[in-house]
Amino acid sequence: MYLIVGLGNPEEEYSKTRHNMGFNAINKIAEQYGIKVTKNKFQGLYESALIEDEKVILLKPQTYMNLSGNSVKEFVDFYKISKEEILVIYDDMDIEPGKIKIRKKGSAGGHNGMKSIVSMLGTEEFTRIRIGIGRPEHNGDDINYVIGSIPEEEIPKLEEGVEKAKKAGIPVIAVDALIYNRSFVDGTVVSNNYQAGEQCAKDLMKRRKKGKILFLVQSENKSAIDRIKGFKETLEKAGWKYENVGELECQGQLELSQPLVEKVLNKTKDIDVVMALNDPSAMGAMAALDAEHMLSDVLVYGADGSPEAKTMIYENKMAATSAQSPRTTGKKTVEMLYKILDGKKTEKQCIVPVSLITKDNINDYSLSGWQ
Repeated sequence: MYLIVGLGNPEEEYSKTRHNMGFNAINKIAEQYGIKVTKNKFQGLYESALIEDEKVILLKPQTYMNLSGNSVKEFVDFYKISKEEILVIYDDMDIEPGKIKIRKKGSAGGHNGMKSIVSMLGTEEFTRIRIGIGRPEHNGDDINYVIGSIPEEEIPKLEEGVEKAKKAGIPVIAVDALIYNRSFVDGTVVSNNYQAGEQCAKDLMKRRKKGKILFLVQSENKSAIDRIKGFKETLEKAGWKYENVGELECQGQLELSQPLVEKVLNKTKDIDVVMALNDPSAMGAMAALDAEHMLSDVLVYGADGSPEAKTMIYENKMAATSAQSPRTTGKKTVEMLYKILDGKKTEKQCIVPVSLITKDNINDYSLSGWQ
């Protein structure tokens, strides 16, 4: 059994800070494999799962950074995990943004979270991944720097790490993400987002002969663009008549989509259909519609296949969601990686099919997890 620990601080105000890079890494791993890190034990949020036939525990200590070792020690003792099976991920100011360093052992290097773990475990001989965050421009501003929010202009530097990995001969696969310079990666694994929109459109045409549609969009997100494009083009190719009531930029977030839809409903309630770029934005639309007692009259479509969306479909509150499969995506990614490592030829891009979930087939899916 392997223990993968991401270091950070538990409160929401720290979620987008440099010091929470470890938490962010755990979140990314969990998202990729459809794992929910929500169980609470030994002063940490955790989940155990099989990742490529290996039993793994993903852990985010909730003790605050400086006491991270307390939680890690309890997990190590309870599950009898050896030092060779421990991996700790954390931020490092001595590494430039966009770079990572992997070491099988070493000192804490001034990082308080690592100091705590080394102290509690009584050893420095465990693997760690250090994620570069760089140093502040002005000396003496370290605390505000590490717990301050990451400026948007720094985010592109993360892609530099991808480029450097490629140049170092490390295989890089982009999973459900757009890398602008594809020469940096050995392959990509993505869901068929155009098909997601296409499936929703075909379901709509079975239910209605025409409609007035409100779109929830994110114009700078490739996945969102493809979903809406697939939806519109499928209707147009079939000659299905619809009126575009509006396109709301909601960034795929429930917190933004709900008030935006509320504003539209204050002006007009002449809406038959909502096509949302994803399930969270669809949830926001449904909350706004429900407040106006319109939810039973409007068909709401989303994409993702989230547990929340499936529950709404089961309760007859949502028309459909086009479901991605994190499990299949993870499997295809590992298959591609093994081929690359073995020197075998592989397709540069793997497109994973999606499946439409409606009231007719909802019983074929679990409401509590992902596909």
